[in-house]
Amino acid sequence: MSEYVICPYCGHQNAREEEHNIDMKKYGKTCFSCDSCDKLFTLRDDGDGEFVSN
Repeated sequence: MSEYVICPYCGHQNAREEEHNIDMKKYGKTCFSCDSCDKLFTLRDDGDGEFVSN
């Protein structure tokens, strides 16, 4: 797991917080609100690795 997640809309690096790590372990996905453009996107892990979906 990296410390940052890249926004698929504007390319901004968003910091990954502890709450995101807990959601990933518990649910296999977590939601981000981009600090730069304020759009929502989801980080998911289906077992093959993490990926961003919008």
